[in-house]
Amino acid sequence: MTKEEFYNLIQNPDTVSINHIPDLKEMIDSYPYFCIPRLLLSKVYLKENNINYSDIVNKTSLFVPDRRNFYFFLYPDKAEEAPIRKIARDNKYTGSYFDVMESIELDENNGKQSLTQLAEKLKEARLKTSPLPSIKKNIEEKTEKIISKTENTEVSEENARRLIKEKKYHEAILILNELYFNNPKKSIYFADQIRFLEKALENLKK
Repeated sequence: MTKEEFYNLIQNPDTVSINHIPDLKEMIDSYPYFCIPRLLLSKVYLKENNINYSDIVNKTSLFVPDRRNFYFFLYPDKAEEAPIRKIARDNKYTGSYFDVMESIELDENNGKQSLTQLAEKLKEARLKTSPLPSIKKNIEEKTEKIISKTENTEVSEENARRLIKEKKYHEAILILNELYFNNPKKSIYFADQIRFLEKALENLKK
């Protein structure tokens, strides 16, 4: 089959005949994911009432992008009776990640917060929320203890490590508490250290 003959079949699928079957099968074997030869072969099998018609149609339906159009390709007279299907496509949702992001940011009537605003609010909430409830409840009491017990001790990570090595966990916790409040960027790190020491103290009491 020449290119011209194949193009002619595409433009006039009703002209496909039993003589084209070998060429169409050869094309399917060579290009298994090329859908058009499968469509034309299904058309031939339908016209010839071939026993393998159902089998080729079932296989072709796996490759066609639209089974509805495939059905009307085989039965064009049914297309006139079928209602017109309109697909409304929202231009702002093109499938591009950046287009979707931009449409969400610009759409002021969707009643939703933008992702940027949500990120900012989550960041603010994380800074405001203390990971240690015990520190929040006793903030004034612990502040007084820090002032009284660490007034002659330099508040630093080095001193906290030294006290931990000496197993002076209470004093180390006081220093870490003050470091926790004075260093927001490392608050999570100091909070983890305080949790560890508090658990160590609990285990010592048992």
